[in-house]
Amino acid sequence: MSSSAASQASQSSAPSTSAATSSRPPVTLPPTTHLDPGAYIRGTHPITFGEHNLVHPRALLTTTTHPLHIGSNNIISEKATIGGSPTSNTTTNPPAANAHTTTSISSPDPNPSASPSLSQPSTPHLPPPSSPSIFTAPTTLHSHVHIHPHAQISHSTTLHSYALVEPHAIIHPGITIGAHSKICANVNVTADVPEWTVVYGEGNQRRSRRPPNTTYTTASQENQGAGDEKNPSGGDSGRGPWKRIEEAEAVRIRGTDKEREATSILLRNAARAAVAAKRQSVQR
Repeated sequence: MSSSAASQASQSSAPSTSAATSSRPPVTLPPTTHLDPGAYIRGTHPITFGEHNLVHPRALLTTTTHPLHIGSNNIISEKATIGGSPTSNTTTNPPAANAHTTTSISSPDPNPSASPSLSQPSTPHLPPPSSPSIFTAPTTLHSHVHIHPHAQISHSTTLHSYALVEPHAIIHPGITIGAHSKICANVNVTADVPEWTVVYGEGNQRRSRRPPNTTYTTASQENQGAGDEKNPSGGDSGRGPWKRIEEAEAVRIRGTDKEREATSILLRNAARAAVAAKRQSVQR
């Protein structure tokens, strides 16, 4: 059902917790987070939001089996599903709890212009879970996670900061997506994904966006240390293409933040206008 009370709570001056009903879970909603009136909230377990989140109309948040924890500065797009179970038929069974298939990053290619590939994950022969009760962890989105339209994030998954999930991708129950990783469109993810990894194709094609054991540098840190590492030849200092990848990631994050801020204002104003129009029609 559409949760109009959630939008009113987002406009208040203090965080609020809505009362649980038979069809709607308790929701902790700070005033800086916009939960659109057109979003769907279902389940019985609590939903906890951090600051500055944006939930688009017709997004579905469900806590039928597990709680949902959403950090700060996240975007959940239209018709995305968070906390449910996979609905599409896949050829690979989702992994059981505590039996993830992990993938390690191979050593970087000596050629600095090439990206190191990941070893392809093996597919364990596991029976499908008979009940969501085998998963005990809540569904968790950390900070600055961007969920695109029609993406499905199953229950008990963990998406670390700056992860990106493109349209129609499916994350199966109990999976962990590392920080700064990208799940491409139409991919079914049935194994844990390391940080800074792109998953594409049938879900078994993976490529690291930078070598392991390197530290992500923010834009402010880059500017502060700009005079410390200079390449006399005029090229990138130190890591070569990896530095450019990190710079591109910083630009993407800034653009996503601006999109979230602008869209939140537009949707909040639209919700207020709809409420005002409804009141005027009632008064007439």
